[in-house]
Amino acid sequence: MRARPLSEVARLLGGRILGSQAEQCRDVLATGAAIDSRMVHRGDIFFAIRGVRDGTEFASSAIELGAIAAVVGRGSADRVAGPAIEVDNPRDALGRLAAGVRREERDALPAVAITGSVGKTTACGYVATLLSTIGPTHRPPESFNNDLGVPLTILGAPEETRSLVIEIGTNAQGEVAALAAWTEACVGVVTSIAHAHLEGLGSLAGIAREKLSLFDALPASAVGWVPVAHAAAAAARGRTIHSFGPGGESEVIPLRDDPTRSIWRLGAVEREFSWPGARRDQRELLAAAFGVGFTLGANPELMLACVGELPVPPLRGEIRRHGGVELLLDCYNANPASLEAAIERLEEEPAEGRRLCVIGTMEELGAEEANWHRALGRRVGSGVVDGVFLVGRAREWYREGLRESGRDGELVEVDDRGARHLATTLRPGDRVLFKASRLEALEVFAGRVAALLGAEER
Repeated sequence: MRARPLSEVARLLGGRILGSQAEQCRDVLATGAAIDSRMVHRGDIFFAIRGVRDGTEFASSAIELGAIAAVVGRGSADRVAGPAIEVDNPRDALGRLAAGVRREERDALPAVAITGSVGKTTACGYVATLLSTIGPTHRPPESFNNDLGVPLTILGAPEETRSLVIEIGTNAQGEVAALAAWTEACVGVVTSIAHAHLEGLGSLAGIAREKLSLFDALPASAVGWVPVAHAAAAAARGRTIHSFGPGGESEVIPLRDDPTRSIWRLGAVEREFSWPGARRDQRELLAAAFGVGFTLGANPELMLACVGELPVPPLRGEIRRHGGVELLLDCYNANPASLEAAIERLEEEPAEGRRLCVIGTMEELGAEEANWHRALGRRVGSGVVDGVFLVGRAREWYREGLRESGRDGELVEVDDRGARHLATTLRPGDRVLFKASRLEALEVFAGRVAALLGAEER
């Protein structure tokens, strides 16, 4: 956010500055926000949010480390060795400040709000990279996409920022619209609508309603980019909607005779460019990002020149090599759509040796979770994967599906013994996928296997 006096922050929060230094601090400039006292930067406002412990316990420490004030609950200001602003709920106040800042900065700082079942974080990276051709761009440092992450992204934008990219997640009805309302975004993106978070969203129709509610919360002038299949439903929300992907207004098409090159088409724009190793899901996300950049006035040639700089978010398909073995780490999260896409990648991309996978539980699939895991077991078993290792609480469901397809999987514990077993099974040239929901922390197990295979190869 742009630097603003602490008195202005208090106004946006509907509170007043308390403490012995209140008057001296009114004109001190606030430049950001923090909820972790260990991550405070000079100029931040510290929000004392209650977690396992009351955040007020860390407020004085945050001020010592550079925070200019703390936002605390009612009756707590006297516990802070420094300026404090009392509010009913510091967590709610964080969102309220972000919303107030965006209302005031909307015209000067265009924002892009991105949601979807799969690909949100990757899309944020793509969009931010392309918009950097216009000027400094700020995006979430990680998957900051809930009621804490969205405001921290907004408030963390440096003053020189010219484009703001915001990720919005959900696992319950109403969350997308509530978070999107804070963003005042001029462009909204839905990356995909697929079976994910069924426990909270109920059905694919419920997921579609939740994702498309993004456009209900954005300003009337906002422009949307959505997959072709959902363009009509999105347009019914009363916004200008464009489509991306195969057959859409913006599409990225691989050349048949040269898989290292692709064509981007959008209206009168048609450009060929180099993008070795691009997958279908990546091409669709890049088509969306190109569309966003075009909407905001980015130069097509400059955007194309940035394709080689597109980031791969950690644990979302990144490749690490140890002992001649390729570890494909796609274990930040998992749902049926993303697991199938990961399996397709494993099957389609070249491998010197065997194609293997270590798959764990897909969380938040509700009452049908057993059936989903069996179905994905059948999917893995019907392909060309050479070996399957099953971990976590859903492994027996996967195994049932595998056996229905005439295959089997090996049950493995995610401990040191399991890591040693897997490491001794792997051979130079093998390619192994690690895929599961965050709760499995499968990257920890992958790290154990990697350490046994040897130092990372560059």
